[in-house]
Amino acid sequence: MFTKPTSKKKEPSKPLSSYLKNEDDEIKAELEAMTGLEYNLHGDKITDTPEILPKQSRPKQKKQKAMDSEKPPPPPREKIEVESQIPNYSSKTASTRELQAIIRQPGNTSEDRYKILEARDKLMRLKQVKSHTLETAKVTRGTCPDMCPEKERLMREFQRQVAAYELSNSSSEYKINHEKAVKQYSRSSADQEEPMPQDLRPVPSLKMTMSYLLHEIVDLCEEEGTNLAEWFHFLWDRTRGIRKDITQQELCCVDTVELVEQCARFHIICSERLASEDSAVFDKKINTENLTKCLQTLKYMYHDLRVEGITCKNEAEFRGYIVLLNLNNTNFMWDLQQLPKSIQSSPEVKFAIKVFSAIQSNNYARFFKLVKETTYLNACILLRYFFQVRAAGLSVMVKAFCRTTSTSYPLYEFIDILGFEDESEAINFCEQAGLNISSNELNIMLNKQNVILPPPTMEDSRAATLIESKRLKKGHSFGQVIAGGTMPEQLYLNHVPHNSFNAQGYLKPAAVNASDQNSGIVEDPYEFMEDDIEETPGPLRGDNAFKDQDEEVEEEEYEEADEEGEFIEEEEEEDDIENEEEPEEVEEPEEPSIFSKPTSIFKTGSKSQTDSKISVDSVFSQKSTSDTPFGKSQGFSFAPTNQTSIFSKPDPSKSTSIFAGASQGSIFARPAAPSTATPFQIPKPQTESFFQVPVKPRESPTKKKTEEDLQKEQKQLEEEMLRVEREKKRMEALAKEKIRQEVDKQAKDCADLIEKEVIHDICSTILKEEIERLKMFEMLSEKMAEDLIKDVVLRTCREVIESELEFQRRLQQLRSNYQNRRVLKYYRTWRENVARRRKQREALDHTPVWLPNTSLTACAKSFYRKDQDLVIQNMRKRRRSKTDTDESNLTFLVPVETKIYKGLKENAKTLDVDVTSIMFWKVVISWPSLEDRVLLSRHKNIMNQYLCPKNASMEPIIKTYKPNPYETLNMCFKHCEGIPSENHVTGMDALFFIASSDEDPKAVARRLSRTVLSRQKLQPIPLVLIILGSEPQGVEPTAELASLVQSEYISEYTIHHETAIDEGTILKLTQTAMLWLAINKSPPAPLEMDYLRDVVDATLTDELWLRISGHAPFSESLTYAIEDPKFIVELHNEAVDRLIDIILDPESMMYTDFPKEFEGLLPKEFDVPCTHEYFDDGWKNEENRERVERTLETFKLKPWP
Repeated sequence: MFTKPTSKKKEPSKPLSSYLKNEDDEIKAELEAMTGLEYNLHGDKITDTPEILPKQSRPKQKKQKAMDSEKPPPPPREKIEVESQIPNYSSKTASTRELQAIIRQPGNTSEDRYKILEARDKLMRLKQVKSHTLETAKVTRGTCPDMCPEKERLMREFQRQVAAYELSNSSSEYKINHEKAVKQYSRSSADQEEPMPQDLRPVPSLKMTMSYLLHEIVDLCEEEGTNLAEWFHFLWDRTRGIRKDITQQELCCVDTVELVEQCARFHIICSERLASEDSAVFDKKINTENLTKCLQTLKYMYHDLRVEGITCKNEAEFRGYIVLLNLNNTNFMWDLQQLPKSIQSSPEVKFAIKVFSAIQSNNYARFFKLVKETTYLNACILLRYFFQVRAAGLSVMVKAFCRTTSTSYPLYEFIDILGFEDESEAINFCEQAGLNISSNELNIMLNKQNVILPPPTMEDSRAATLIESKRLKKGHSFGQVIAGGTMPEQLYLNHVPHNSFNAQGYLKPAAVNASDQNSGIVEDPYEFMEDDIEETPGPLRGDNAFKDQDEEVEEEEYEEADEEGEFIEEEEEEDDIENEEEPEEVEEPEEPSIFSKPTSIFKTGSKSQTDSKISVDSVFSQKSTSDTPFGKSQGFSFAPTNQTSIFSKPDPSKSTSIFAGASQGSIFARPAAPSTATPFQIPKPQTESFFQVPVKPRESPTKKKTEEDLQKEQKQLEEEMLRVEREKKRMEALAKEKIRQEVDKQAKDCADLIEKEVIHDICSTILKEEIERLKMFEMLSEKMAEDLIKDVVLRTCREVIESELEFQRRLQQLRSNYQNRRVLKYYRTWRENVARRRKQREALDHTPVWLPNTSLTACAKSFYRKDQDLVIQNMRKRRRSKTDTDESNLTFLVPVETKIYKGLKENAKTLDVDVTSIMFWKVVISWPSLEDRVLLSRHKNIMNQYLCPKNASMEPIIKTYKPNPYETLNMCFKHCEGIPSENHVTGMDALFFIASSDEDPKAVARRLSRTVLSRQKLQPIPLVLIILGSEPQGVEPTAELASLVQSEYISEYTIHHETAIDEGTILKLTQTAMLWLAINKSPPAPLEMDYLRDVVDATLTDELWLRISGHAPFSESLTYAIEDPKFIVELHNEAVDRLIDIILDPESMMYTDFPKEFEGLLPKEFDVPCTHEYFDDGWKNEENRERVERTLETFKLKPWP
């Protein structure tokens, strides 16, 4: 805008532009405009450039800039990486001047602000005096008031290292939420510098950080959709940061102990909560190492505080955790002995010692009993020992219960005693150990040969029933457990994060040396500002921001101006609108003076220069003194009014002439300075003036007239000039008013737009909060519903279990009462028999020996009297009436399967044998030939209707009866007419023989003999013989029955004669006969099938040598004999021979085969060893028996020489 014939001044924008790599358009335009401004030395010519140009261009540019500064922020969008406006520098080689220049610059981005704070910290470190001895070294105490230091927040934001929990939700930009940011853990290294106090958090900030984590982050793991890996790594990293701040500051107080305790509880909970997660999500080893470090730190803190006389309330709890974490290492016992007695005798430490004793003694039952009784955190630690204790317990169980190769053990007892969660976990453990499960999945088959000890290591899983239920039962969240039961105060809610920058992005004065955070430090060693520069940061130096950045150039310019006297200080111009009425107050002097005349004359001649001066002053006064519509310009405005402007124009009208007027304002205004010449004072000119008029005492009239005309013309000219000046000021006032109105309109539009956006933001925030509240209500309602359902189910299950237990208790009581009654019954019977026998012995002892003369019949007749006939008749009538009553109740007979089951149970008790879960019983009903015997055919049909009411025509009748879920009774009723075939009586367990009185006695005896002898000899059967008819004496086969009993084909028999035959009699006889046959059933066949390997292992090892070893201590000869190898070899060979004789005993071939009728009812899968029901058809094959014999012969040893 101004030109200068001499050499140009250095461009002031170059030093600033060197710091701006990515120039903004407005900043670039501003710098270009400032570069065009040149200084004009005194006496230089002014070009013909119109003076109105800067007035049109510069204010327009400033107006546009002011409006741009008030524009609302753009809508949220993805963050675009902007290159930093601050150049990179080396923190090791940067000079103090470079660092000072950086901290004076504005920080518009997070990266710029980080660099400013980094430069500030570097300057503070340069001014620090480091101590080289331990005696003078001081511990750094943190002063950071936030959860995360400001410099770290800025660094992580521009480096995109912000966690998901710390991102701002207000927009879609990648921006950190300063209220939620938590200090990140940084690994220490040798080249790291000592942290500054503002980078370390004191105890209140650490407590606020932990409170935030417990209230807002910890319980997120219970919500659905939470990324557990991100959740764990965030909490792990932030708690490590807390512990590192404590370590770096060497803090040791009750509050820091509480913080480290909470960190330890967090790792304890994670060991159970994340036990089933993948190793990429949760590493158990690293978690245990961090827990060990926490407990080690607590040990030292407890000791240091105890030395100072301070006792920590939770010391016993964490001493117990230390013991539980080292159960496989006994070194902790020495540490316990050094503790006070109160800690040693605390319940927590005593419990840990109990668990240690249980593990050392392999007492797995006591271990899991202690786990069920202990607290939630103790159980979380003990989870790591579950597999170890289970493996040791399985080894003990196999050694204790496996006397043979395979033994069954109840699955549910196995689950309860080893603390498994459910059947699947227990079965998986058994499969890993090489154990099998029974077909009904109710038993575990313990096998010495197949078991793998110890089992392969299995991945740990969560124990919801055994451990997690402890926390849920108390209703505690994870945050409450970590906090120790009571949640800390929410200190973070009203906390405002610290900000070292003002609204324009400049560093605040108090933040230059971090005194806003280091207020607690008495000494301030960080005074690093230059002595020759005023200690005022960039934004507080008014509009002279560029002067601070280009200090050296401007100092040289000012020195040059002072030496040559070429820069003239320009006073601040008053507002034109306020001075609009001042020209009206100008009055002419009453009497013209000789000193005023030349002034009036030659002021006309200087009008153009004065107008030019006014125009130039008006232009620069707007640039330098007027404020922008939205406040005073900061950063890129021009020089302030109280300093000499570097853009000021030298006054061309200023000279040593006495006619020189004021330097500002209109030429017609009253002079404001007393230095202006008055009509009564002759000024002392510095030089001779050409325009001075000599003073004369008198003048001629002509000359006086001429002077009057000139005065009139002068007056007219002054009025015209005054009018023009007024019009000019009026136009300027209108222009300013128009600009003000336009600015007000734009300001109003901007205010409306900002108001809309603020309302939109507020409404959006309220809507989001309402949505979050509704989601929270929904989540809470679902949680309450789940809790309610769980409570109802738990209550219902508890009621069902209690009722079932009460039912079982009553059954046990009834069983006990029944047994007591039976014992009492048999005791009374025994006592009566004893008393009767005692009386008989006494009677025999007191009765002399004598022989009667008559027979018993004669003696009975001698005692007969006629009165007893009446008594006999009455007894017969009573019996007849009782029979009628019984016949009326035949329709209510008990089912035959119930009677048979009852009889078989009674038989098992009598024989003292165990009842198998599947029972088989076959009875053969032998009838005479039913041809021409209609009555017997009818009796047979009646019997079939009772035996099988659903299908009386079935032949043979096969029925299955299940009295309970664990037992099954299979029955077969086979009818035979005449002499039966061998297939009919195979596997027969009982014989129901029916004969008629009109049948030939020889035919009856032959049919009975053939029926019994058709089966094998061994395993005799019971027999019921029913003779129907009026004269049964001749039909009874007494001789044949005695022969069959003597040859052991029949175990027992009973004979019943029935003369009166009707439907009730047949049914009652059938029911009674079936019950009697079931009660008198013969023992099962003493045959068993097993693998030859197991038989040899049991007989030739345990059975033989254990007995010999057991008898040797009691027999001296046997003791010496077992030391003789020849005796051992002979004994072994003899044992092999005995085993061959037992296995190949021919008598075993004489046992009856299993009934063919029951083969379809046998289960497809069965366990070995098994009974004869499961024998195949080839077990009696001679080739098979010879092969077994050859195999057993190979077990013999060669004779000892």
